[in-house]
Amino acid sequence: MTDHEAIARAEQAAEAVIQFVKEVVEPLEEGARDLLEDAQRLYGSDGRLVPEALALMRRVRTASARAGHYNLFVPRDLGGEGLGPTALFVVWEALYHHVGGDRLLPYQAVAHWTSGPGPHLRHLPDPARAEVLPGLLSGERTSCFALSEPQAGSDAWALTTTGRREGDVWVVDGVKQWISNGPYADHALVFAVTDPEAAARRQGGISCFLVDAAWPGYEVAEVLRLYGRVGGMEAVLRFHGLRVPARRLLGEVGGAFEIALEGVNTGRLYNCARAVGLSRWALEMAVRHAQERVAFGRPIAEFQGVQWLLADSAIETYAARTMGLDCAARLERGERAVKETAMIKAFASEAGFRTVDRCMQVLGALGLTNHVRLYDAWHQLRTVRIADGSAEIMRRTVAHRLLRGDLAF
Repeated sequence: MTDHEAIARAEQAAEAVIQFVKEVVEPLEEGARDLLEDAQRLYGSDGRLVPEALALMRRVRTASARAGHYNLFVPRDLGGEGLGPTALFVVWEALYHHVGGDRLLPYQAVAHWTSGPGPHLRHLPDPARAEVLPGLLSGERTSCFALSEPQAGSDAWALTTTGRREGDVWVVDGVKQWISNGPYADHALVFAVTDPEAAARRQGGISCFLVDAAWPGYEVAEVLRLYGRVGGMEAVLRFHGLRVPARRLLGEVGGAFEIALEGVNTGRLYNCARAVGLSRWALEMAVRHAQERVAFGRPIAEFQGVQWLLADSAIETYAARTMGLDCAARLERGERAVKETAMIKAFASEAGFRTVDRCMQVLGALGLTNHVRLYDAWHQLRTVRIADGSAEIMRRTVAHRLLRGDLAF
């Protein structure tokens, strides 16, 4: 498939997803507006989304799965559509561009690689696949990716969660932190040290298990609240003697680090697409406002100070989008693109943050209000500069690749 053909197919998929959001999700949002727009009702005292909200999210996922949108990026051998990197970029960009910030339901229309049936599940034996895949593919159930710990973020080799073999089960003990979808997941991919000596040498020794949140020894210890919000989507997970059947081991014992790295390209491409989509949404809002808002007898769009804010935002958004599509095409062709995925994640998240900040400035005090929802895009992009590989780690990766002779572009 040529790059042009891949983009054309991706755009068709994106159009179908946006149409689904308009026809199915937005009427649901309208009917539940009193709940969705009132944080005091949306979250319980423990910081978790209330059951009514979770039911709405599940309703979107299952409807999207039936319509053929939810599993667009799930590999074919796991039961999905198997669309590639270009489609992933284009669809997520379109979704964030259409939806913007602070809307809970529309983003449930497409399975995220960490909360839905991701490619990691290829490493499960068939009996375990049969246990978990139907619920994940249907959207009835979700998962989470439990790698990070209080003292192990960018340095994944610093894990302290352990797994020890006892006959036909593994016993897992430890704490995970910053786990997205952690408060709500039915399953978790848990990374644990099973050979301390190999892990200390950074030569393996880390294994991955797919566990059920309902099992004894699995605890959602805390819902993490960010930016002063009432509730949250991230959690601290604690495992006390969690007994995991051997069939729930992914791949080989001690081989989980390579499994974890499989999601790196997907995550960085997704976050680039998210930054571009939110940037376009914010920029279009700022342009409309600048054309309509009158000050000193003229639309503020006529003032150079405002024009430069808009122009700089357009320049960076175009650059981020072009970089993202180029990187997706490289991945589509089978290139590893280690340097390129690090570059797009660092550049797009920082450029997107600057763009949303400029757009808030164009709107003035209105840009700070809940009404226009720019604050949520600002929060998302500020978070992404740290999450899923910080900007500093991205630069470190780029530098290491350059110094190893990867000088081509």
